[in-house]
Amino acid sequence: MPMFLIKVEVKPTDRNSQLEFVDKATAHCFVFGDSEAAALNKALFCVFRDEWETMNSTPSIEIVEEGTVNSDFWQTQFAKAKQYSMATVYVGQSRDGQTGACQQL
Repeated sequence: MPMFLIKVEVKPTDRNSQLEFVDKATAHCFVFGDSEAAALNKALFCVFRDEWETMNSTPSIEIVEEGTVNSDFWQTQFAKAKQYSMATVYVGQSRDGQTGACQQL
């Protein structure tokens, strides 16, 4: 089954614990799926479940493990996705626009 990297621009919902701090974020979703459409649906469901509102998504790309060898961080996310069928990293921008944050799920 192929793995896709899907990037989704998100903002926190009123019930998101990050609402006070985060203005917007990008969800980087590593998803195993039978097709690009199935992977996108799974990614959007998980983003919604995590209390984020989707604003936009970029076309997904199919990735292979060898494509992550130059980055320990992305290798870790790929390994998590292999174990759990999906891994998501939220990279956010603070409301003041001065700081950023990264949250791995």
